[in-house]
Amino acid sequence: NYDAHGDTDTTGDSFVLPGTCYHISPSMKMLEIDPLRSIQVGPVVCVDNLSEENSITINVSFPDLSTQIEAKTSTSLSNLRTKSTNDEMHMECGTSIDINVEAGKNLLLHVQNTGEKSKLILDLCPEVGTAKAYIYDRYPYSPMLYSSPGGYGAQKGLSVAAPCNGPISTEYITIHNEAHVLIEGTSGQTNFKAQCKVDKCQSGQKMAGQKCVPCQVGENNCKTCPGGLYFLISACILSESFKEIETSKKWRIWTPGFQTKRGWVWDVYDLKFYSNTDCTGEIFNGGNPIDSGNAGGGWAASSAFDSSDGSAWGGRSDADNLFWLGMTFSNSMPVKCVSLLDNGTNGVRQLRVQAWENDTNTWQNVMIVENYNSGQRNNIPLEYVTTPNPTKAPSTISAPTRAPTKAPTTGQLTMHINKVIASSVTISDSKWKPKLAFKVVDSSGKFVTPANKAFITVEMAAGNKVKVKKCKANKKGKCTVRLPKLNTNVDSAVISFVSATAVDIVYDGSSNTEYPQGCVLFSTGCPTFTILAPTEHMVVHKSIGVANDLVSMK
Repeated sequence: NYDAHGDTDTTGDSFVLPGTCYHISPSMKMLEIDPLRSIQVGPVVCVDNLSEENSITINVSFPDLSTQIEAKTSTSLSNLRTKSTNDEMHMECGTSIDINVEAGKNLLLHVQNTGEKSKLILDLCPEVGTAKAYIYDRYPYSPMLYSSPGGYGAQKGLSVAAPCNGPISTEYITIHNEAHVLIEGTSGQTNFKAQCKVDKCQSGQKMAGQKCVPCQVGENNCKTCPGGLYFLISACILSESFKEIETSKKWRIWTPGFQTKRGWVWDVYDLKFYSNTDCTGEIFNGGNPIDSGNAGGGWAASSAFDSSDGSAWGGRSDADNLFWLGMTFSNSMPVKCVSLLDNGTNGVRQLRVQAWENDTNTWQNVMIVENYNSGQRNNIPLEYVTTPNPTKAPSTISAPTRAPTKAPTTGQLTMHINKVIASSVTISDSKWKPKLAFKVVDSSGKFVTPANKAFITVEMAAGNKVKVKKCKANKKGKCTVRLPKLNTNVDSAVISFVSATAVDIVYDGSSNTEYPQGCVLFSTGCPTFTILAPTEHMVVHKSIGVANDLVSMK
């Protein structure tokens, strides 16, 4: 919320005040495109001083906020965060709480797994003075790290003065799979009630017992992300991995709306699927054209598969703002090259070639083409060879270039992860540490040793912290990832794959062990896994008077 005092209905107070700082949270569009990078570093604007009608001095910085949260030692930024009077707690949407906030204390409540849409209801009643509640879509950095007013970044607020004849309520519709509530107490005790009712779960979740819980592998009653995307944090984001699929009954070209040049259209004059990697040989055009949508009339999908470069598919997006064009066949077709001619103005900046995978009943990327040049004939070989630095750029008729690849050729020595060792340990009353190691072997079953210089890089997302960590395999093929310590108010760490490299060996993720059971590690179906906090940090702190079946304090 870029209305600084978002807790009020007026915009007359939409100003960052002198002596305060405002953290600019990422927009929803940035969260959809790349949530990891958009939350890692956020700009902070501080107003140092203001001379009315004369001058204003501001300071803009781009700190790693997760590091500041962990440190809690900066005297200039930690006044509110480090107060001993602050408590933090968690609750799952689908439950409720009823507690008394002690005199002189503040409380930060993290409401988790609210799905795509939920109703959050708050009741507040102080014994004396005026108690305030602020509701946020994301972690409230401004008040919690910078001692700024509670309204900074809030979406809604509630202010209740004593005496109150029963609780006074407010409602808020959550849309980002979480919400935070900051209660500013008074000199007396304040009764606080919260309940969350799930209306609709989001991708990667299902409704169970009035709660949104993660989908399990192979479940058919779960909402999943469209092919080419995977679920992370609170959005379906682009998958950067692809598979070597030799033959399939369904083939298509695909891109999200934000990768089209104009945002609402993609015109393709001609699309051909070939049997040879140089876009020669048999043309597979005897199937049924399929598309995300089109302008109607002569702009149908079939216009891209006729014999004329003058007709065109007038592409429109589907309900998920994705553009795709392809063909389905009665028999499996061994496509080796895709030839494409599209409109230079109504074109795209990036695209994927996708094939249908019967084993998972999903569309899989088989090639990612970056820096795509619309307006000319582009041949995209589905050729998988080892290259030190994959270019991921298509060839053109006038200037052919080497095909981009990330997968091995036949006979090439490969490596994969055949074991995952994941656990967690308690460091102190306020800290725990996730532990992670992989066993890496080659295609002959031998350990990948230091001589091969095998590295695995992963990304850890925990609370508001995102870290990229690399490990090197030892002589027994063990690759130990040194993950950072976490606060006990963070209940889990989500691990995702970044890269795996070695000398004279190519990474083959399709041969990875199943983790969890039944799903290949770091595959499209299982792009992440979770390391939970030790069990002693996942029990209720009875001292704050919360019933065991209502909330889990970490």
